[in-house]
Amino acid sequence: METDSIPTVISFSKPSTVPPVFVAGTFSDPPWEPIEMDHKGRRDNEYEFTKTIHGKPGTKIQYKFRIGNGDQWVCDENAPTITDAAGNENNVLEMTAPDKQPEP
Repeated sequence: METDSIPTVISFSKPSTVPPVFVAGTFSDPPWEPIEMDHKGRRDNEYEFTKTIHGKPGTKIQYKFRIGNGDQWVCDENAPTITDAAGNENNVLEMTAPDKQPEP
């Protein structure tokens, strides 16, 4: 992790999705290496998945979720997306300094 990077939490939930869920993106080293997300149960036997990632302020990262250990990749339908140079749709997040992040 670089010293000038900042943390942010990526979260994901989708009905009927059970662990494990992985997140991969341009933020990891090497890029697009799946990282298992933390999870906790919610009401109605649903899960919320989270992972803290790091990036440089002002940069945009792309990411995607892998459901289970297979090859099912999905985007968060509630987060912004972008199409990369290879034609893949990915979620996109601009890393902002902690004092500029919106209040929860």
